Amino acid sequence: TINLSEHQTLKYEKNDIIEILLISENKEATELFKTKFEGNSIVTYLSGVAAKGGYTVDDNGELKLPFIGAIKASGKTKMELTNEIVQKLSEYIKNPVVQINLLNFKISVLGEVKQPGTYNIPNERVTILQALATCGEFTSFSKKNEIHVIREINGERKEYVVNLNDKSIFNEDVYFLKQNDIVYVPQLKSKIF
Repeated sequence: TINLSEHQTLKYEKNDIIEILLISENKEATELFKTKFEGNSIVTYLSGVAAKGGYTVDDNGELKLPFIGAIKASGKTKMELTNEIVQKLSEYIKNPVVQINLLNFKISVLGEVKQPGTYNIPNERVTILQALATCGEFTSFSKKNEIHVIREINGERKEYVVNLNDKSIFNEDVYFLKQNDIVYVPQLKSKIF
């Protein structure tokens, strides 16, 4: 079984771009969120998904929203942030329904793969296996038993090494990737030119 630990729960960070959709009986309020949403930041997905706008988590870790004003977003999970927005909107709007999505979830895959690069993921959950599959396939010189995942945690970079040939990969902290993770596939020492 896969261990869904606290490390695998996405938490919003500074510079994240968040889509916030409001559904309510108050058409003006719904339109205000829609207008703000359409006129803000732009993200273009490499996968060809249309560009979208969203609210950016600023350098203070806050979102600036209609009715609510500034609200702390960094360090919060999707459920925590959604509940707080709904609670604050309830002071102004009857029975608001809020849906939020991270728009700039991106990972980089480098090294011995057919299509290395940075990939925007149009949802908030991707495994290391899905990320590697996105880049095509391994080259003949890929070192599959020593895949490196570089992750920034509280301003510090941490490096994990995983073995794709070992079933314990399903329980690794990096099985589910986080935004801005870098996956590096090293080359075998036997690659000689």
